[in-house]
Amino acid sequence: MNITSIIRTTLLVLSCNIALSGCCHLLKEDAPTPAKYSVENKEMNAIYHFAFDRSELSEQDMPALNEFATFLHANPSMKAHVDGYTDAQGPYNYNLNLGLRRAEAVAEYLQAKGVPAERIEVNSYGKDKLIDEAYTLNAHAKNRRAVIYVTEEKAVV
Repeated sequence: MNITSIIRTTLLVLSCNIALSGCCHLLKEDAPTPAKYSVENKEMNAIYHFAFDRSELSEQDMPALNEFATFLHANPSMKAHVDGYTDAQGPYNYNLNLGLRRAEAVAEYLQAKGVPAERIEVNSYGKDKLIDEAYTLNAHAKNRRAVIYVTEEKAVV
């Protein structure tokens, strides 16, 4: 086999792989799309990121927070849980407090949008539960976050 044949064969195989990869989704059964916010789908959490050593919300997070507030208004039996996290840098207790300030910033924004404080629970994990354990700038940025999930409020009898 000469070099021209090898190149042609390689190009043919690559072309077929590219063509097939574009239509593989047609072979899969369509699964129902989960609700964006639901008790059953904690993987559909709303996540907000923060700058280094900061707890102020960014302007880019406001539309998503507004959407979440609207969801809570439309679903009065739901309760919001906001967990604050930090990157791996810094002392443990400092990071717990910073994570709490981040969670509280989200909670305060939701309250300003009319969500009652008793429907919002805040918690801090600080630098526990990192989503990226690498000690890089990119990993640190991923870990500086607040995460919201919902639960169904229990009726008091």
